[in-house]
Amino acid sequence: MNGKKISVKDIAEMCNVSVATVSRVINQNGRFSQETEEKVKKVIEKYNFKPNQLAKGLRENKTKAVGIMVPDIGNEYFAKIILSLQTFLFSKGYSLVIYNTNESAEIEKQCVSYLVAQNVSGIIIVNSKTSVFKQLNKDIPTIYIDEYDRYTDVGNVAWLSSDHFQGGYLAAQELIDCKCRDLVVITALKESTVTKIRTNGFVAACEERGISLQKERIFSPSKVDFNEGKTIVKRIIGSGMHFDGIFCQTDWLAAGALEALLDKGIQVPDQVSLVGFDGISISQFGRMPITTIVQDTALIGKKAAKLVLRMIEEQKKTKKQHILVPINLVRRKTTRKK
Repeated sequence: MNGKKISVKDIAEMCNVSVATVSRVINQNGRFSQETEEKVKKVIEKYNFKPNQLAKGLRENKTKAVGIMVPDIGNEYFAKIILSLQTFLFSKGYSLVIYNTNESAEIEKQCVSYLVAQNVSGIIIVNSKTSVFKQLNKDIPTIYIDEYDRYTDVGNVAWLSSDHFQGGYLAAQELIDCKCRDLVVITALKESTVTKIRTNGFVAACEERGISLQKERIFSPSKVDFNEGKTIVKRIIGSGMHFDGIFCQTDWLAAGALEALLDKGIQVPDQVSLVGFDGISISQFGRMPITTIVQDTALIGKKAAKLVLRMIEEQKKTKKQHILVPINLVRRKTTRKK
């Protein structure tokens, strides 16, 4: 074809079949002989033909694309979920449209509008700050990652998250097993449902072991980052409050907390034990490897991809469901059973 891109019509002429037959072979539907299939596939391979999925999608009023919205694409946790999603979706012939909302409710709403306008086949929303479901086309399958049943009146939506209650429970269990009794919690963002669930799990484990966690021992940061973790722990030390165990609900907070403890000459874990949450790189490569609750981002991404594709292919509204992904504790240098 003189180096030019070929069309379905060109393939049909070369194979001496109809355009409709070529289309059936490409899409693997309808009737065609094995001989015809082999002939068409040889031409496709020879000329490296790629079907125009966008044009096909526009004709069918849908595209083989899934949209995902994340609050911070630079956050390792979200980046790993995206990588897992993309890997699985690509293997099934779907592309992934990624939007970074920059933790802005206004940008979230804009992103939803853009995704709906692009006729994506499904939408995955990670850790949203606002209710965007009213904007969604109810025919578009939607997966919500890291949120619980905040929305009970919407259809075609499923929820998927780590078992955050179990994560909080395991963190408390680890600290108590290290003989810690005066515990402190530094939460993730106060308004997050995930924060409440992690805290509830922690408190439940404490109560089972006869330990009461007073409200004044639970600290909520204005930001979930290294500096805030460091600042809060310095403030706790300065207040004279006695503590021998800290649960930080993110690894970045834990890294900051560890820095504050070591700067003050406090021995970790001999005097104070520390547990983080997420299992991202900072928990391994700071001044000390941090004991942490690990979220399986690869499994979260894969399960979300499988679920949204199943919802797309079934082409019917899903029954309300909430899938929990198992979570585990990895013990490192900031805890030691005594």
